[in-house]
Amino acid sequence: MTMSRRKSGNFIIATSAFLLIFSTFVAPANAAPKSKNLSASNLVTISYPLLVSLPKNGCGKIPVKYKVNQLPIDESAFYVVIEDNQDRLIGQGVWYGTNYEGSVKAMPKTGTLNIKVCRDMWTDPEEENDFYPVYKGTYSILLSAVGDMSADAKASLKLA
Repeated sequence: MTMSRRKSGNFIIATSAFLLIFSTFVAPANAAPKSKNLSASNLVTISYPLLVSLPKNGCGKIPVKYKVNQLPIDESAFYVVIEDNQDRLIGQGVWYGTNYEGSVKAMPKTGTLNIKVCRDMWTDPEEENDFYPVYKGTYSILLSAVGDMSADAKASLKLA
């Protein structure tokens, strides 16, 4: 092996090692959080993505992770509602406890609500709600715990 080949090989190894170490320290410092937590008092907490990519047409789902904290299981519920800037319903997810609006068994205390949003207006026959079309932009996400104990919280969500 000639001297110039050895030097260029060492240079490539040194440069690769430097870039690997540099990216390990710099990337996490610049990385933005991908999700946000929202709590309705100490009753329930959700975690939702800060940015959701929508399909070009049809419907998509927004995964909202939840954890029931001190919300009583019996005769309680919580709603996760997405609204546009005109307070129109875009999407909704519901968790039911025992004996709430006809539910016999409570849903799990932790899980994910997949909130349906669509590019066209649609109706949920089960909930009997009309949902407005979704476009790129910023929306309100509301968390509302109801029952013997209740609390609300509100934040924003960006759809792209």
